[in-house]
Amino acid sequence: MNINIGDTFLQNCGIYCQVIDIPKGNRCIIKWLDEFEFTTSVRKCHMVDGKCYNPYARTTEGIGYPGVGKFTPKADNLVYGRWRAMFKRCYNDKYLEWKPSYKGCHVSTEWHNFQNFAEWFYSCVYSKGIEDISHYHLDKDILLLDNKLYSSETCRLIPHYLNSVLSDSFKIRGDLPLGVTKHSTAKGRFSASIKDKRVVASTVYLGLYSTPQDAHKAWQKAKITVILQRLEEYSAERLFYQEIYDSLLLRVNKIRQDIERGEQTYAL
Repeated sequence: MNINIGDTFLQNCGIYCQVIDIPKGNRCIIKWLDEFEFTTSVRKCHMVDGKCYNPYARTTEGIGYPGVGKFTPKADNLVYGRWRAMFKRCYNDKYLEWKPSYKGCHVSTEWHNFQNFAEWFYSCVYSKGIEDISHYHLDKDILLLDNKLYSSETCRLIPHYLNSVLSDSFKIRGDLPLGVTKHSTAKGRFSASIKDKRVVASTVYLGLYSTPQDAHKAWQKAKITVILQRLEEYSAERLFYQEIYDSLLLRVNKIRQDIERGEQTYAL
């Protein structure tokens, strides 16, 4: 096939590339015709067949892209998995049907590029001399209540046992208060439970109650205990943020106030 400078070819990623130079041999220099206009050398046969790789193609939920730099999806697969999961929570329709609490969440423009996210992630752990990064999860809610933005300013890396300490379980409880569900067999009775990833089943059963209010009170008291236990553990972490510690203490104080006033805790 005769290829000339200025020719354009549609690639499998859905983006056109344009030939800008043709050195000797079986390669040519292309420019991607998108917002980034990245230039690279490719095999002519790959270009004609639409198989050229564009690192700026928004292949992750139509928004995120790998970018160009020292981090790759294969070599940095754990961090890449955290990055992809973030986009899934925000932009995947099926996931949002399953987890409606994530509706309205979005990722900062800076983190659309995997290179920026990976740089931030590694700098957080490596600055503390930590090598086992699998221990840490990305959290957007622990600093700011009802936060909808994933960004370097609003998110922190936290150990897995803190990741569920503020979980809601809305899909299970429905319109009932936090920590309360209808008992599956005892008609007119309500179960109370809390999440705690430090126990084998990840859920601690608190008992059976006659009213949702009584079950919720049991949850309030147990939640305070669990948060304080996890904070004691967290205070010994190498990757420790005082702002996270203080934020969780504020939640504890809020629950205590609700108990003293005989009020329901609506959100954490």
